[in-house]
Amino acid sequence: MNSQKTTGFYRLLAALAPLFLGASAFANPQTEPIDPAQVPFDEVVQPQPVVPRFVDKQIVGWRQAETGVDGQRIGTELRANWVVLNENHGISGQIVGATGPVTLHLLRNGFLASRIDSDEFGNFEFEAASAGVYTLVGRDRESFFAYGFIALVNTGTGINLPLIIRTLPVNGLENFRLIAKLVRQNSASVSFSPYGVYDIGETPDDPAEYFGFEGLKDLTVNATPSTTIQHQPVTLQTDGRFIGRIHQVHNRTGRPVEVRNTSIKIIQNGELVAEAQTDVYGVFEFAGLSPGNYGLVAVGADGIAAVGIELVAAGDTLVPPPSEASNASYSSIARVAGYSVVAGAGSFDCLLCDPEAIGWINAYVQEEGYNQSMNEPRNQFADQPMPFDYFGNGGSGGGAGGGGGFGLGGIGELLLTGAIGVAIADAATSGTDFGGGIVLPVSPFFP
Repeated sequence: MNSQKTTGFYRLLAALAPLFLGASAFANPQTEPIDPAQVPFDEVVQPQPVVPRFVDKQIVGWRQAETGVDGQRIGTELRANWVVLNENHGISGQIVGATGPVTLHLLRNGFLASRIDSDEFGNFEFEAASAGVYTLVGRDRESFFAYGFIALVNTGTGINLPLIIRTLPVNGLENFRLIAKLVRQNSASVSFSPYGVYDIGETPDDPAEYFGFEGLKDLTVNATPSTTIQHQPVTLQTDGRFIGRIHQVHNRTGRPVEVRNTSIKIIQNGELVAEAQTDVYGVFEFAGLSPGNYGLVAVGADGIAAVGIELVAAGDTLVPPPSEASNASYSSIARVAGYSVVAGAGSFDCLLCDPEAIGWINAYVQEEGYNQSMNEPRNQFADQPMPFDYFGNGGSGGGAGGGGGFGLGGIGELLLTGAIGVAIADAATSGTDFGGGIVLPVSPFFP
């Protein structure tokens, strides 16, 4: 009997022991700090050194896309994504095929540097610009484009290129809606990234294909203007393929840098007709596209671009569009070389908008898309005077709504919101003409 009690007592002690030990540990925590100097070096967790990511010079540069035959992805000819400031230290150019004034925005380091309107032929000039990396965005009711370029001071000793920009935009309202959607979907994936570590100063010994501001300014570089800088119809290869290359530059040096995997989308009549990925060189290709006019949208982690392209069959003779031949202001502009030769070896070339500009572009195209939707006719409201027009411009359009819209100014927008709220309340109470439901005007937010 006593043996059984003793055994039970020890079992009880064994069960309670963890509790006593835990209470003792809780009552006497470790309060003395650890002196790292007293700990052996190999026991201290050391931060891992940051390994610089070197950009492989073989996959950057200004060289144009090659045919891809025998594995050749880039050729030896350089393509210029830069323009020279004119005698007024400005940036001048023309929007090809413009049917009226085009609103242009010039961005630098993500900020709007200047905003101007072209003349009726699309001619424009930004005044008092300086050398640097820029993003150019253009928009009218029928067209849109956005891409990057470098502006250089003309020192008389460096490159010899036209002083102007000639751009073919993406035409069509339905194409603009698709571009706005693509920008919204992909702008979040654009990221700032270390462009790598390599020399940023150029000397005559450096290859011209790696030049940034300094080399391009002071050293002679022979290059064909890119498709965006000087609109040139892009010729299909003899086997029908469409090839091209995307570039990106360092924002502070203007030197070409690595382009991470970028998606190239070909659009026409508001539809996505083809899509391809660039390789490590930024080179892409498509097969099966017919000659004609398209929009090209590039989206990736390093930026975006949207521009119109004109594809022609190999061997076709190119002539200037009639609208340009009749433009008196065009007579002083040198003809694009591609117009006077037989096509056969062209490729597309483009510089992405810089990452800092993407947020601005996304907000801009979404606002433009909203305004465009609000300005379009609305079913039962299309031919009826809107009572809240009197709070804006008397129903004449303008204000925040723009021409052909509701004509609302700042207070008018608030009253419009209130008017919709009253309509909902009336629908819920009367039930006479609404059939027990709620009816709202057609809008992008109430499909």
